[in-house]
Amino acid sequence: MFDKKESRYFHLPRVPAFLILAAAGCLMVYGLLSIQYINEEKEKVGGGSDLELYETIVERIHAGEPYYEAAGGELRRRGYATVPFFNWRLPTLASFLGYLPDVNIAYALMMAFGLAGIVLWEKYWVDQEGLLRAILGGLILLPSCGFFFIKSAVFFHETWAGVLIFVSLGAYAQKKYHLCAGSAAAAVMVRELALFYLLMLIVFLTWRKLYRPALVGAAGAAAFLIYIWIHSQIVASLITEEALSKSWVRFNGWPFVLTTARPNGWLILLPHSVAAILIPLSVLGLIGWKSQFGALVAAALLTYMAFFSIAGQYNNEYWGVMYISIILTGLLYAPRSIMDLLHALRPRRIASDL
Repeated sequence: MFDKKESRYFHLPRVPAFLILAAAGCLMVYGLLSIQYINEEKEKVGGGSDLELYETIVERIHAGEPYYEAAGGELRRRGYATVPFFNWRLPTLASFLGYLPDVNIAYALMMAFGLAGIVLWEKYWVDQEGLLRAILGGLILLPSCGFFFIKSAVFFHETWAGVLIFVSLGAYAQKKYHLCAGSAAAAVMVRELALFYLLMLIVFLTWRKLYRPALVGAAGAAAFLIYIWIHSQIVASLITEEALSKSWVRFNGWPFVLTTARPNGWLILLPHSVAAILIPLSVLGLIGWKSQFGALVAAALLTYMAFFSIAGQYNNEYWGVMYISIILTGLLYAPRSIMDLLHALRPRRIASDL
């Protein structure tokens, strides 16, 4: 349509092009057929409010209690399992919020990070792809990043990790590679699930021969491993009960991936059936986005989609805040990607000597 630059699919042979289109179509159909199943599974899961848990832990820290005493007390009081140690969130965020004189300071900081990320992404589109792409990208990004501007979201570890990953990607787009790696390292100190992005980023930076930023990321990963080991040892010394939580390894597949996308500002407003179609289209577009930045964004999205297809329960849909800011950006590149895939399906003309 308005995109004159060819996608990664342009020179594909017919069979791979057909398989890619077929895979996207199958995901759409599977998503549409899974809507009733998703609703039933979400009704089955119970448990308390994680938001109330996080808020109360912060309140107790603000009142003078140490993190582990506050977290352990609230987990037990509310009936949460204390084993394995991953049930105890890293103390970074709760301690930060608890020691602040006013949580609104953290809220302002979170919004500033969100705005900074949007500016970095928009500047890339304006500089590299034109004003029209920037306008359309903004229309996608602003609602997609809505969770970063909700006050109660300040208590969720996934919100902070997600906004830092969003900034990290934007920093890469602006060739601020040390900021890119540093933001990713900061994200993993808040929520351990950000480790998947950090490791992927280290590999990506190394592949691009950006060795110094890759070392920054590697140092962050090493610091995190030490941090979480200390965390696990402290938790182990506090655990007396042996009741295990339900395993997060559930292999819920594509239906749960769709569920994690719901916190996106656009998708929460649209019917599930529309989301089931838009998300495969966006994935198709991101993979087809022919740029180094596009390759990194696609890798980040696919990393978390692969993880959420394996791990997570239906009451953990808010984990998707880790990547909801980027999940629909591929729609910008979907029209050209589909056009190029259809072009690849056309019979090739065979040159004749006659």
